[in-house]
Amino acid sequence: MKTKFDVKIITPTTSIDEIVELSYLSGPSNKKNYKKLMLGFIANSLSVSPDLDKGIVYGLYKDGKLFASARIKQDEYTSSVVSIEYLAVKPEYKGKGLGTIFMKGLFCEIKKRWKKKVVMLATGESKVFYEKIGMKLFSELKGLDYPRYYMYKLLR
Repeated sequence: MKTKFDVKIITPTTSIDEIVELSYLSGPSNKKNYKKLMLGFIANSLSVSPDLDKGIVYGLYKDGKLFASARIKQDEYTSSVVSIEYLAVKPEYKGKGLGTIFMKGLFCEIKKRWKKKVVMLATGESKVFYEKIGMKLFSELKGLDYPRYYMYKLLR
């Protein structure tokens, strides 16, 4: 029997350290000050009453264990757009379909709650994954220490 995964908002009762560590393990190779930076972003986004302007942190759970996390945040320039930021999947579960399950769950939440266009900033290694789940490239940042791509998906 398969156990169902749940995509739900992470509340302040969840261990912030667990989310920061998950983001750190999945984050960029240049990790200088990364944990401190993530702690600030995540602590600011965890709230008893989630606020899209500050960001809402979601988790992928199975049997009460956290397997992935990401923050959904209102785009600062356009009200019709939300961004998915800091997507992290436990390294030992990468390549096993959990990222796809989680992203599809996030797309459903966004469509149900906000009916918006989604944007993401991808790195070279994640670009192929985002393309597989239906995201399109709309811009590339060049001349940086590693490639970065802006991706989008219209939710209908």
